[in-house]
Formats: sequence, C-alpha cells, structure tokens
Amino acid sequence: MPAPGQVGRLVGKAVKDFEARFCRSRVERISHATRSRLEDLVASSEDEMGEGAGEDAVAGGGRSHFAELKADPGARGLESLLAEVNKLQRVWRLELPADLFADLSEKLVDAWRARASKEYPANLERMKPPRRLTLLAALCHVRQTEITDSLADLFIQLVLKINTRAERKVDKELSAELKKIGARRACCCGSRRRRCRSRPARYGG
Repeated sequence: MPAPGQVGRLVGKAVKDFEARFCRSRVERISHATRSRLEDLVASSEDEMGEGAGEDAVAGGGRSHFAELKADPGARGLESLLAEVNKLQRVWRLELPADLFADLSEKLVDAWRARASKEYPANLERMKPPRRLTLLAALCHVRQTEITDSLADLFIQLVLKINTRAERKVDKELSAELKKIGARRACCCGSRRRRCRSRPARYGG
C-alpha cells in the first residue's frame, strides 16, 4: 500500500497530466491569428509598463486590456454602456471557435474562467503558452455571455432612467402650466369682484 505522501504525489501528477492534455486539446482548436490576439491581451514590454506600476497597469496609469475585460460594468449610464460595448467588440475580434468548449461541462469552463480572473498579466506571461492561452480563452468565452447580459441590463436601466427624467420634465411643465392657469383665473376673479364693488347700487321705487 502506498504511503500517504506517495498517494498525494500520484494524484498531483495525474491532475497535472490531465490539465496539460486539456490545454493542448484546446489550443489545437484555436487558429494562430486568434492565439496572437489572446496573447495581446496580456502582452507588455518594459517600455509600456510605467515604473512602479501595478500588476494590471499599463503606461499612462491606465489598465491592461486583460484588466478591463475582467472588470464589472460601472455605474449605470451611457458611459458604462459604451464601455461594455467596447469589451464585447474586443471579445468578438478574437474570433474564438464556437466549439472551443462545446464538449465540456459548463462547470469545468467556469472553473477555468475563475482561475483566469484571479491572475495578473505578469503571472500569465510566465506560464507556458498552452496553459496561458486556455485560461485566456476560457475567460473570454464566458465573459462574452456575461457582457452581453450586462449590456441588456444597462440598456434597460438607461431607458428607465430616460423615461423617469422625461416624466419628471412633463410633470414639472404641467405643474407650471397649471399654476399659470390658476394665477390667471385668480386674477380674473379678482377683477370681477372689484368691478362689482365699484358699480353704483340701483334701488327700485
């Protein structure tokens, strides 16, 4: 019977071998052009990185495409909507194969997406290409659906916001118009009362 430590090493090796085969099988389905585009998400050079910049930072204090892809949408509004559109277009331009993860469970793909989202660009660059490309592909594959859903939510929220503002504007204009009508009626009534009081009284006889 193998010792506990030996069992652990055997299991670890089996997992490592499975993941290596898994990554190779995914990368084989990805065209060279798409691989290059995936690499561009995290590619950086010493000239691009500012001195003392954070793991997700690029020159000029901005964020890498990888960090932007991972980020959740900001406060509801037109700016957030356009930012999500840009993210979705970036994912579309990767041209990931439609059947890249078709033979896998959603749970497994989500697990690789979660692993990718926890990584920094510098860590990914140190990985072997098959593993790096698989992690990036899993992230982009799942994010495409997530970003599409967030776009729908943002659009609905933006429409509701516009409708609310329009209703408030109409209510305000209607209220102002009613006040004007009320003021004119009050003025007319006051003038009538003054005319009545100024007329001389007539007595019969």
